Amino acid sequence: MAGGYFADHFSKRSVTIGIKVFEIFCHAAGVERAGGQSALAGHRLRFLMEVHSAIFGPSKYGLLPELLPERRLSWGNGVLELGTFISIIGGTVVGALLCKAFAGRQGWSGAVLVGLAGLGLFTSLGISKVPAADPAKKFRANFLADLWVQIKLIRKDRVLWLATLGNTYFFTLARCCNSSLSSMRKMCSTFPIRRRAVISRPRPPSALSGSFAAGIFPAAKSNTA
Repeated sequence: MAGGYFADHFSKRSVTIGIKVFEIFCHAAGVERAGGQSALAGHRLRFLMEVHSAIFGPSKYGLLPELLPERRLSWGNGVLELGTFISIIGGTVVGALLCKAFAGRQGWSGAVLVGLAGLGLFTSLGISKVPAADPAKKFRANFLADLWVQIKLIRKDRVLWLATLGNTYFFTLARCCNSSLSSMRKMCSTFPIRRRAVISRPRPPSALSGSFAAGIFPAAKSNTA
């Protein structure tokens, strides 16, 4: 809910740039603490990155209708999701490779992440300037009440409501499947680290193809109409 507030109260471009700066600091802190190989430090970094994603998400997706005409929204959403899941898959594989290549020297892995975050900041500067959607919006500390308001708004649009239910269902199912694989990963602890990384990510390939279809087929339909 806080991410939605920032996305409306401020320019989504400004929020995106700001969160990319925050991402650099997160990874820089990870580099500093990587030498100690502290599990607690790793959990702290993961928490900060989860906060990063929660704030970044509404601005990332909210930028689409502000930058694209309505007839291109489906295409833009499909491309955005496609890029997101390519990054998830690639990050899973590359992360495992970095873990193996820099065993005992994970500060170098953190340096790579800082570089990628810097690249993200650089590309975010190319986003077209957009005004704040609702500068007068007030922050609501009661996130449950805010969530209920958003649900009521979504239910007014049947297609959007069904899409939200479907998205929630499949992501929840993926999380449950991922959790159930914990015991399998322990059984496969003797596997090479790259194979273990692949096992831990059952979701992205299907989501990848779904994102591709979601962007391509509606566009094709509109072109033939």
